[in-house]
Amino acid sequence: MVFIVAAGSRRQALWPDWGWDAPLGIVNACRPDLAAEDGYVVAAAVADAFKPDASYQSVIQTAIRYAHTEKPLGRQLAVRIQKAIEVADKCDDVYQFRSPYYARFLNSVKPFSTLETVPAALACMHIARGDPRNTIIGAANLARDCDSSACIAGEIAGALMGIDARPAEWVQQVNAANPHPSLPLVARQLTETLLRRCDEERTRIDALTMMAE
Repeated sequence: MVFIVAAGSRRQALWPDWGWDAPLGIVNACRPDLAAEDGYVVAAAVADAFKPDASYQSVIQTAIRYAHTEKPLGRQLAVRIQKAIEVADKCDDVYQFRSPYYARFLNSVKPFSTLETVPAALACMHIARGDPRNTIIGAANLARDCDSSACIAGEIAGALMGIDARPAEWVQQVNAANPHPSLPLVARQLTETLLRRCDEERTRIDALTMMAE
């Protein structure tokens, strides 16, 4: 977890092309363009989710817009996200998604690829209308690299809806199972990184304003 905070401080993705760059979305909150520069598509989606007027639809569109950052898979990833959403549109709940999704994509991508996990995560969020609980449950029941899909889904939906939208017992169980390092402490450290960067940006703007006067 120390590495997560360090990555956010350095503005550098942890593992390129694995979809594990959500911390860069936090420290670039509301700036998906900067998040995409520092990380990749998941970072951009998380950053967009922090916008006050964000919706699950807008977050998905942001993911499609910045899919090109997942080089050399970007164009293919954007298409796969769109196709996954098309499949999701025909599902009444997250439990119906697995069979038609894999029927369409199973033999066209290797496991542990963002070409599978990111579209699946976003599609589950689409079906659940952004609700973190159902989004995570749907992604966790997809099989294959479902832990990555559920992680990505939870990061994006959680940023969109906030901590209060997650079942309290989930938060308690996760914190109890991970006493060292403290996850609330990691969250505070990431928040402090964001606030420090805001202060630095404010100082830069003030300096430029004085130059223009």
